[in-house]
Amino acid sequence: MIIEIKVPALSESVAEATLLSWHKKIGESINRDENLIDIETDKVVLELPSPDDGVLIEVIKNDGDTVIAGEVIAKIDTDAKIKSDAKNTNSNGQTSDTQISNTSETEKNSHACSSKDSKRKKY
Repeated sequence: MIIEIKVPALSESVAEATLLSWHKKIGESINRDENLIDIETDKVVLELPSPDDGVLIEVIKNDGDTVIAGEVIAKIDTDAKIKSDAKNTNSNGQTSDTQISNTSETEKNSHACSSKDSKRKKY
């Protein structure tokens, strides 16, 4: 299902707001209640949380754009998350869930080494 992300209601004395910075890029997964973007008015900076789990599929308004309450600024696909949960089979024939990650190769290798070390038996 496609969910439209809209600018929340602003206070009576505030007519417009400015989008500060997106915390997710198109194609990245997002969890329910995770901050999508910071929105600034002349009085406060608001965090706009994701209404559901999914994948950010479209950004309609960019960083620095001026918006009004109720304006659609992005879209999330809640069904796309299911597609990214595919199973992988490793060399031992075991399956594991595939997850979207921004971890660098160095961090992955470091984590793999520490995982192996923690599984070693101590005599």
